[in-house]
Amino acid sequence: MVSEWQISEILDSELLGEGLIPSLRHAHQNLLTKNARCVPHTATVYAQLVECEHLWKCHDLPGVESQLVDGVVLASRDYNQFRGRAAAMHVDPLASEMQLLSEPFEVFTFELSKAPDESGQRQHSVLITNSGRAHALVSWWVLQLDIEGEIFYSTAPNWIKNPSANVKAETIPQTEWCEHWKQMVWILPGKGLMLYSGNEVVVTASHDAVSVSYNVTDPVGSYMHKDVVPKDNVDCPVLFEASMSPDRIGILGHEPWRRSVKSAVEIALRCLKTSLCVVVDDSLLVTMMAASVRANVQVVAMFPGSAVGQEYVDDISRTLGQNVANIKVMNKIATPLSLEVLGVRKIDLLMAEPYYTSCSRMLPWRLLRFWYERTQLSPLLSDNVKLVPCRASLRGVAVHMPDLWKSRRFIKDVEGFDHRLVNSVFGACGELPSLHEVPILPFAVWQCGRYEELTDVFTVIEFDFSYPLRTMEGVIEAAVQRAGQCHGIVLWMDWSLDPEGSYVLSTGPAGGRPTYWKQGVKLLRSPVEVGVKGLQLQSTLSPSDSSNELPVNSVVEVTGHFDSRTGDLKVTTFFA
Repeated sequence: MVSEWQISEILDSELLGEGLIPSLRHAHQNLLTKNARCVPHTATVYAQLVECEHLWKCHDLPGVESQLVDGVVLASRDYNQFRGRAAAMHVDPLASEMQLLSEPFEVFTFELSKAPDESGQRQHSVLITNSGRAHALVSWWVLQLDIEGEIFYSTAPNWIKNPSANVKAETIPQTEWCEHWKQMVWILPGKGLMLYSGNEVVVTASHDAVSVSYNVTDPVGSYMHKDVVPKDNVDCPVLFEASMSPDRIGILGHEPWRRSVKSAVEIALRCLKTSLCVVVDDSLLVTMMAASVRANVQVVAMFPGSAVGQEYVDDISRTLGQNVANIKVMNKIATPLSLEVLGVRKIDLLMAEPYYTSCSRMLPWRLLRFWYERTQLSPLLSDNVKLVPCRASLRGVAVHMPDLWKSRRFIKDVEGFDHRLVNSVFGACGELPSLHEVPILPFAVWQCGRYEELTDVFTVIEFDFSYPLRTMEGVIEAAVQRAGQCHGIVLWMDWSLDPEGSYVLSTGPAGGRPTYWKQGVKLLRSPVEVGVKGLQLQSTLSPSDSSNELPVNSVVEVTGHFDSRTGDLKVTTFFA
């Protein structure tokens, strides 16, 4: 039996990544009549060349390091910087630091009423409208849902008012922020390509069954794309680069972050004539900083994520020269270490950034794995061992985040179908049954739509790594500083690298500005109206009169409980 209709939503931010092409090819070949109606009817990908330093720093680590003065190199001479890199993100928060170098242009149009091709390639001559260095292409897609061309859906950024000359702007409704569909950025290799207004470049777009890639050719025919490093070399730089997200590359090149790490390592080693330093996490940054400070330091790098091997570290060491300490790469977790492995010598300096590849997508306090490993390694630590970091703080702030809260709202029945199962799978808030706990989820809050901080930043729990791992609890009361609707609490970790607290790595939200790290977000069951103490809150539920003045929720009480057995954090809130 075959069908005359086909309705699908096999779409991701790139359009093809969830298998749209193979699914539709199978449907047209096996499940549909010859002239079946398909919803959506067509899908068109658009792109635009942009200059954006933030995107460049998320890719070109060698280029960023060439501008730094710390003298430490993390990208080897064969670092695979010539390959483009694709990432899904909301680009609207970057609009103020982004220069548009071309008008939008059509990349591909897929006719979904017939079986789409498994692969394809198109070349586009693109006129440069503003001079600048092209760091990336921003792309999005537009769906024509009906044959008549009256119903459209677009994932275009907000600066695009009319994504196609063939589509009237009023036929595409303004798209609200959504978590699931973003724009795509294709970050160009290396430093990008310098372009000049009035010239043209050739953009070659290619697609296979699940992805789209780009190649940019400048006016004199110089290609940005080169041959791929052979993947049979398991320790080659392409694997190191592939192991890192754009955010991780951004952190490795972040000058304040690197300066703090180097200064803390110098302080820790200052009083030690010779020392055994063990890096328990996957931090190439901490490893190379320690090795570059003093040549008579023996560095053991655990690198449990196995993204970096001995060959890669040796190559970097040769680049840095002779005044670099000996580095031994273990590629295993730290807890099985023994005195025999360490050469019958105890650890003088135990370090981490902390950064564990396996925890990179998890909540920030999962990196307290460092505290667990420090505790397990206690018999191997010298009496005067130095710890980097030596302390950490769980920090937070009450926030107004209506877009994120709405996107996680509890689902009941949709078009007659019971969708309540997804609430426990994905986490939900708003109108939850009393037995359901609202989870804490990892987000980069600058990617989460509207954002405003309603209190000053507060500290919930302080962790001291000079003591063994233990369960801890903290309670804090924070006064509301700005009136509004509170949707939740943003939580993160600050890592103190030295005892005086002079060098701190903060993973906070930076007021909603672009960052390279995630926070934990604890959304409320329902938004809470808050106000500044001493003022009255006027109800918006009915017309204004004296009877509608409500007591102000002017204080937020936050309780945090860290369970050392599981590594879980439980957070509760109370408003008064």
